[in-house]
Parts: sequence; C-alpha cells; structure tokens
Amino acid sequence: MIGIIGALEEEVNEILALMDDVKEEIIKEVRFCQGQLSGKDVVVMQSGVGKVMSAMTTTMLLERYDITGIVNVGTAGGLSNACKVLDIIVATKVAQFDIDLTEFGYKHSFSETRFVVDADIEYVKTAEKVLSELTKESRVFIQPMVTSDQFIHKQEQIDTIMNNYPEAYCADMEAGAIGMVCRQYKTPFIVIRSLSDVATIPNNELTFEEYVKEASKRSAEFCRLFVKEIS
Repeated sequence: MIGIIGALEEEVNEILALMDDVKEEIIKEVRFCQGQLSGKDVVVMQSGVGKVMSAMTTTMLLERYDITGIVNVGTAGGLSNACKVLDIIVATKVAQFDIDLTEFGYKHSFSETRFVVDADIEYVKTAEKVLSELTKESRVFIQPMVTSDQFIHKQEQIDTIMNNYPEAYCADMEAGAIGMVCRQYKTPFIVIRSLSDVATIPNNELTFEEYVKEASKRSAEFCRLFVKEIS
C-alpha cells in the first residue's frame, strides 16, 4: 500500500477528489483516508505543517499501515529564477537547511548526508517516465530541495539557502523530516510539489494564498499519474 502525505487540508482534498472508495478515520487528531488511486490501494494522511508534526505523523502512518512507499505531495516555494508559479518539482534529494551543527564540523551542504535524504532512485525514474503524460502547460523539474520550519519570503532567508544550497529549486516545511523517517524505516519515498509561490518574487506570501489550491491540484494530478505507474 502506498502512503500519500500532504500537510494542508487543500493538498489532501485534491488527492481525495481523484480517489475511489474512500474511508476516513481520525487517530490522535490525525486524518487518515484509505481508498484507491489509479486502481492502487493507498492511504492518504494530513500530516500538519512543520517538521515535528510531519515526522510524528509519518511514524504513525508507517506503524499503523502496511506501507510499501511514501509519496509526499502538495505545495512548495520556488527558489530558482528558472521557476514559475505552478511548476512541478520532483525532488532528487532534500536537505534540512535550518539544522546548524557547524560548530562540530558539519557543513551546510547537500554533501552532508546526515541531514540530507535522497529520494528513491526507482521512484524518480518512474516520475521521469510520466512526464510525457502531462499537459503542455505543466513544467516539471527534477532537482534538489530544502526543508525548514520557516515560510521562506525574506531576502535574508533566500540568501542563506542559496549561499549553502545553490542547487535547491524549492523549499518546504515537511519533506526533509518525512524523508528522514522513511530512511529510518527503510521505506522508499519521493516528493512531488507544485509551486504556490516563488521566494524571489516580492510579497510572495500573497502569491501563496492565491495559488495554493491550484498548485495542490497540479501536484495531485501528477501524483495520480505516478501511482498509476509504480509497481
């Protein structure tokens, strides 16, 4: 069974709209929805926002259900000047950029494997395979991303990220923690996000409010195509 994780209600609801035979249960105030997506058995979970909530709820998901892989879907903020709102990012790896152990010799870098998690190689290959099924108006980038407990909208935040993680195409608040839990459980995972905002655009927090639903819809559709292809 595939586990699908979204942080926001909007993100989860767009997945549920594509599913059949949905049954919902609430466990410890966490929403879990079982059903079928593209003819495959899935369970969709609303993790909540931030690294603590996403790590806790991902652990609950993996402990309660027979999960063979995790797909983290939803929205993210773009970091690259090549990005536009509603582009889709499939993460090759995720770094937690707000963890600072430089005093002990650790680096802020994608080469620092302790706080960087690679997406499953076969999942990424499958994501590449389904690109051709997307509409022409959807642009997809397969690139690294970063996670922190911050909404990225200030220039100083952008500068910090790009000075240390110049390869990063987007930022979110959950994927890095989800990835670390999956690594501990030896469960393959992938991150599929659509950009609700781009951090380099002034007042991008307003863009988020405007585009969060449409971005959630696009990531959900790509997730549907991805689940259809995985074994």
